Amino acid sequence: MTRIETHQHFVTRFCGKDAERVTEASLDAAEDQLGILFSSAYREFVLARGAVRSHTLLDLIVDAEADLWEIASFYTPLECVETTDSYRSAGMSERLIAIAGDSAGNVFCFDERDLLDARPDDVPVWFFDHDLDEDKQLAVSFDAWLASYFSLP
Repeated sequence: MTRIETHQHFVTRFCGKDAERVTEASLDAAEDQLGILFSSAYREFVLARGAVRSHTLLDLIVDAEADLWEIASFYTPLECVETTDSYRSAGMSERLIAIAGDSAGNVFCFDERDLLDARPDDVPVWFFDHDLDEDKQLAVSFDAWLASYFSLP
């Protein structure tokens, strides 16, 4: 499956039509504020699909007893900046950049060390559990993270 097909399949299966539009200018501004360069995979996803919301993932994950975390919403670029700042001040690692969240207040992130030099094609996705104050890597790449949900019935 190509990147575009992976992104489209994820949105078609799991997301509603209430996405907030994301512009290149808003992504560029967030990158400037955070001092990073988002991966090409992530940029392509949010520029084409917007800050999408999922209304079905939690039920699918629970019903399947899947070892996956619910993605409730992808953040707008401004929300990425605000959420990153807020969670860092509450104890999240300074190296994590929030890009999405679940309905329990946990966040999905990139590690800024992967985003500092040149724009990467794709980077690992991390999860910050605010209750346990722990982070862990969920997937080797953004595209692999999205595709990990395709096993759901």
